Amino acid sequence: MAATVGCGSQGNSGVSGTITLDGAPLSTGRVSLAPTGSGTSASGGIVDGKYTVPLKVDAYPAAYVVRVSSPQPTGRMIAHPDGPNGKMEEIAEVIPPRYNAASELTITLNSASDHEFNFDLAAEPGRPNIVVIVADDLGYGDLSCLGQKNFQTPQLDRMAAEGMLLTDHYAGSTVCAPSRACLMTGQHTGHVFQRYNGSVQFREDPLDTTVATLLASGGYHTAMIGKSGLSCNSEDGGLPNRKGFDYFYGFVSHTNAHRYYPPSLWCNGEKLRFEENQGKEGAQYSGDLFLDKALNYLDIHQEGPFFLHLSLQQPHADLNVPKKWKKPFIGKFDEEPYPGAYYRGDPHPKATFAGMVTYLDHSVGQVLAKLKELGIAENTLVIFSSDNGPMSEGGWSRHYFDSSGPYRGGKRDLYEGGIRVPTIAWWPGKVAAGSKSDHISAAWDILPTACELAGVATPDNIDGISCVPTLLAQGNQRQHEYLYWEFYEQGGKQAIRRGNWKAVRLNVSDSPVLELYNLASDPGEANDVSEEHPEVVAELLAAMQEAHVESEVVRLTNKKKAGDSPDAGKNR
Repeated sequence: MAATVGCGSQGNSGVSGTITLDGAPLSTGRVSLAPTGSGTSASGGIVDGKYTVPLKVDAYPAAYVVRVSSPQPTGRMIAHPDGPNGKMEEIAEVIPPRYNAASELTITLNSASDHEFNFDLAAEPGRPNIVVIVADDLGYGDLSCLGQKNFQTPQLDRMAAEGMLLTDHYAGSTVCAPSRACLMTGQHTGHVFQRYNGSVQFREDPLDTTVATLLASGGYHTAMIGKSGLSCNSEDGGLPNRKGFDYFYGFVSHTNAHRYYPPSLWCNGEKLRFEENQGKEGAQYSGDLFLDKALNYLDIHQEGPFFLHLSLQQPHADLNVPKKWKKPFIGKFDEEPYPGAYYRGDPHPKATFAGMVTYLDHSVGQVLAKLKELGIAENTLVIFSSDNGPMSEGGWSRHYFDSSGPYRGGKRDLYEGGIRVPTIAWWPGKVAAGSKSDHISAAWDILPTACELAGVATPDNIDGISCVPTLLAQGNQRQHEYLYWEFYEQGGKQAIRRGNWKAVRLNVSDSPVLELYNLASDPGEANDVSEEHPEVVAELLAAMQEAHVESEVVRLTNKKKAGDSPDAGKNR
């Protein structure tokens, strides 16, 4: 964009004037001039809207790059030069978003008596905010835009219509703790430390570096609200803050996160009590608390850049949601009442499940609406996904509503239904609306994707690949040689996907059996073709052996049976 601005002060005395932002004086910032050829750089501060840049011009014409920077919010910035020849012209229609947001322009000073010049605006793009929303045990078939017929998910459907549906995106694992660890570290379960459900948590820095730590080092404010992925069965309420999160509010124990009326939650290392809550029943629903904290966080940190990980409980058991959410579904289904045991009993498990997913859908919609309300949607990437496939527990069966969609299996399986998850990327004006991608990706790709957008270097030991070229439809997208998973319950399992070939290895700890599927022709993994393709079996088995590095705390092979140590699988 071209415009004209004048400087009233004559000759070598410099450039001075006032700058306003949306009609009010720009309270703080800096104006700097750097010669494009020979000459001397100069800069001056902005105080209460006034600026002065002492400038010695050796010869005319003299070309300079002018940079106006300020940590103030986005808006329309106008320069009002001093002096009789000064002109009031627009410097930047919109300053890029926050954090030393800068408008950069090139000028030519033509003479000492008339410092009037033209410039072309070359605005420095702001770094985007990043929001990662993860549902708990939500299946590929649980969204109406992916085929669910028993209830609707209008907010997630709209998110997909306004963004990109990632059809071949996978969770980090088939249960909570390792899946979330993969997201946090950019490593798959053959490398990550926290690779099973049980009494395990991330180690202190510099081990187990998280995406939050990396983004915080680049100037991002970081927050996690909901169910922490940094531990499984733990009471270390200060761990999230030590692992890179400036703000944490929620559960650090996944066992405690089975309850929707928690007697206590953690906030930045402090244990908060909710006296009216008894776990399965109470007055303060955890979902309401988490949504309120998330919306408040966006209000406070709208100037960014921020990284918000909103880790929601729905629809994991307990089956539990406020009455207004399940009421529309009561009487709609043939119910099998659940009497309750470890998990909460419910006379209408199908209605409650439908209400939980619609509550989840509503929560996501509220976050997107808040971003639009604040005017920061165009500078915010939101990724929605699930931590693994659908459950069958606590009175619920994934078969009731075909929660796995067209895929085989569910939670605790390494078939597609256990690990392929509904995933949507949303960034108005950046991610093409209504687009789909079959790029093969996984939870461990989120870290390098976020780091590329933030301009932060990634660790050398990650398995993830940035998906920015896919999201923005720019440049060449790198491809994974393969995706790999391992699971430490039910005798031990491994799986690998290379292109359209998918191998699943069962009973790893004793007498392994390997099955082979061609996902191009058999996405439901109904026909084992291992006998017809022994060369592919050999290649994928070798890749599994390459991908697996023995853990110092739990064994996958028969050196010590998978699941035997230490309490692997004891968390649901």
